Amino acid sequence: MPTQSRISRQRRWTRNEPIPNPDDTDPYAWLSAFAADSPQIHLKQSSVNKSGHWPFTAEYNKIGRIQPERVVETLRAHGAHDAELLFEFSFREREPADSTAVEALKESVAFWRPVVSG
Repeated sequence: MPTQSRISRQRRWTRNEPIPNPDDTDPYAWLSAFAADSPQIHLKQSSVNKSGHWPFTAEYNKIGRIQPERVVETLRAHGAHDAELLFEFSFREREPADSTAVEALKESVAFWRPVVSG
């Protein structure tokens, strides 16, 4: 099980350089390590090889690594019982993103609702 000491301090590395600690880029390792101490969890969709601030839409969920069930299970298993889950999306301030932002938010809520409701 990952611990806080296994998550190394962030530093920049080049794409050709191996990642010093694979847990550094594993969102579930971070959730496991910091769940009990984090009152808020920022949620964003990302792929295995690219960090993104993407909404939870069908387009991004197809390539995304963040799954609501796994996030909630990981948080509960590691001591987060009352954490707020917050979306952290980045929308470009121009078209077409401006016109699709509200629908992307609605779709993201619908994607998470079955797991966090009730």
